[in-house]
Amino acid sequence: MAVFGLVPAALVASLVAAVPSPAFGRSGTIAAVFPPWWTAARVFEAAAGAGPLLDAGRASFVMVVGFTDPGVADRLRAAGAIFLVDAAAVGCAPSGQGEG
Repeated sequence: MAVFGLVPAALVASLVAAVPSPAFGRSGTIAAVFPPWWTAARVFEAAAGAGPLLDAGRASFVMVVGFTDPGVADRLRAAGAIFLVDAAAVGCAPSGQGEG
């Protein structure tokens, strides 16, 4: 029975590995989506270790991080992020970010 639990985990891992590095817009912010079953504290710690935290998403598993260097995206993935997107493109950029 434990094998069935590994199948979804393997599928998620393969999808994460297949996602190319994002091309972020002028906002300089990344919305990082972590596993929904993680606690808010775990998400906060994972995102904070990858780059400067700017805001939290509406869901407890989404954090907005500053795109200060190209390594931020790799650090977010290594910390467990399953999806990265330009925060301004999805309406998650902090006030004043991504305008203009």
